[in-house]
Amino acid sequence: MIPENRLRVFNQGKGSGECVLYWMISARRTKWNHGLQHAIDLANERNLPLVVVEALAIAHQWANDRSHTFVIQGMMDNKKALEDSPITYIPYVETKPYEAGGLLKKWMEHADALVIDDFPVYMPRRISEIAVSLGK
Repeated sequence: MIPENRLRVFNQGKGSGECVLYWMISARRTKWNHGLQHAIDLANERNLPLVVVEALAIAHQWANDRSHTFVIQGMMDNKKALEDSPITYIPYVETKPYEAGGLLKKWMEHADALVIDDFPVYMPRRISEIAVSLGK
C-alpha cells in the first residue's frame, strides 16, 4: 500500500474503462516499483486487468544509442519478468521521431485509472502533465 502523501490523484471519479493502465516512464523495473505496485492494487480493487505500457521516444533532447540500448534491454527483462503473470505488458519503441504522439491519449480512452511515475524532471514530468491535461 502506498502512503497517501506519496500519491497525487487527479480527476477522481472519472473512471469507467476496461483496464487499469500503468504508464512506465521512469521506474522502468518490475521490482521495487511503487507505481507498479499501486497499479496492481488498483486493478485488484476494481477487478480489472492491468496493462503496463513502457514506451521509448527516440527524439528527446538527450537521445542516443547507448541510452536506447539500455532501455530496450530493460524492456526485454520486463517482458520476461511479466510473461507468466496476469499483467499485460506492452513495450513500444518508436521507429520514427514523434510517431508515439497520441499513444497515451489513445490508451487513456480505455483506462479506468492511469498510474504514472511521478518523476519531476524533463520527459517524465512532461508526460505526467500531458496525462493530467488529457484527463480533464
